[in-house]
Amino acid sequence: MRRIKFIRPCLIIITLLAVMTSCKEDEISYTGDVKISYTNAPNDLYVKISPAENPQIVITDKLTRDNNGILTCKLNIGNYILQTYSSTYFAPTGFQIRPEETTVISFDSQNIGHVQ
Repeated sequence: MRRIKFIRPCLIIITLLAVMTSCKEDEISYTGDVKISYTNAPNDLYVKISPAENPQIVITDKLTRDNNGILTCKLNIGNYILQTYSSTYFAPTGFQIRPEETTVISFDSQNIGHVQ
């Protein structure tokens, strides 16, 4: 009988501690990254990112290249269209941003964008 009186409060305390420590609030991210690279990057390169639902709205238009020639941008989750303007033709490329993931778009030697 003595053991039961001792074990019962210990079990209640352990259960309360387990419940209190397991109820952490997860941080939800609503953004992701896009990285854009070009095999044949011309000097007059101009990039425009628009939502797929309304391509007339420009979300970003001034992206700067890093030392490796890669353009990087943080966007909200959703579907987008990448339009590249230059003296060389680049086809518009659709892509999707997922939470906390990086979407990579690489243009090959024929100036065709491949989404990874």
